[in-house]
Amino acid sequence: MRPSTKICATCGERFEAPAAYCPRDGAPLDDLPAAAAPLHDGGPRGADPRLGIEIAGGVRIERLAGLGAAGRVYRAHQAGVERTVAVKVMRKPLGDPTRALSRFHREARLASRIVHPNVVTVLLTGELPESAGEAAGEPFAVLEWLEGPTLEAVLAAARASGEALDLLRALRIALGVAEGVGEAHRASVLHRDLKPSNVALVRRGDDPDAVKVLDFGLAALRVAEGAEGGSATGATTGEGIVGTARYLAPEAARGAACAASDVHAIAAMVYESLCGRPQRPS
Repeated sequence: MRPSTKICATCGERFEAPAAYCPRDGAPLDDLPAAAAPLHDGGPRGADPRLGIEIAGGVRIERLAGLGAAGRVYRAHQAGVERTVAVKVMRKPLGDPTRALSRFHREARLASRIVHPNVVTVLLTGELPESAGEAAGEPFAVLEWLEGPTLEAVLAAARASGEALDLLRALRIALGVAEGVGEAHRASVLHRDLKPSNVALVRRGDDPDAVKVLDFGLAALRVAEGAEGGSATGATTGEGIVGTARYLAPEAARGAACAASDVHAIAAMVYESLCGRPQRPS
């Protein structure tokens, strides 16, 4: 049987070998459906109606860069300022789309107010135009483009080698997360879903582990679209509970939105970094 085509969540490269992590940057590889495997201009031929379209701000979507439970991330080019950007496209919300979209854009506007070197910059939001065909109306956020693995990929690679992060590296990363989250708290914005997959590590000068915290507020759509229930292992989706179980503070599990829940998640990531395994859910 021919192995399934996989794509690197960070660099967008595709592989046919039965690997779990990208040999270039250590990021996890996601399976692509067989129908999406043929390539054309860096993306699947005829399989993705989002490729090649132009959205608000002169942004043209060029190729798929990552897949996730909540949606897709694309590499795109913004004309005028001539820069590479990321476009995060969320799945269409279930239930009441008007309410979900309104909440998504409100949360994204809050996230865009956070200006800090350790927080990814949200540039603009909107919904895909009619030219996206069946994907028209899907909400998107345009973000700064980051080059580097997530903390999740780094920890997974360490576990695969039977290792954990050394103390100084783990603490430097945790402090970077805390500084970015602290700036958000000063702006009265909570993250509510801090976890290793929402922490990117990019090179800044001589520092290969400069932190960028991802997805401030952008989990709101996942909350609104799943009002009927949640998940014990993934991001919970009830109206009152937001987060991922193994990083969720007890008070957050009871539906309370408070800064302490973000602090608890940072501590949980430090535990995982030093022990090589996540803590048990609270």
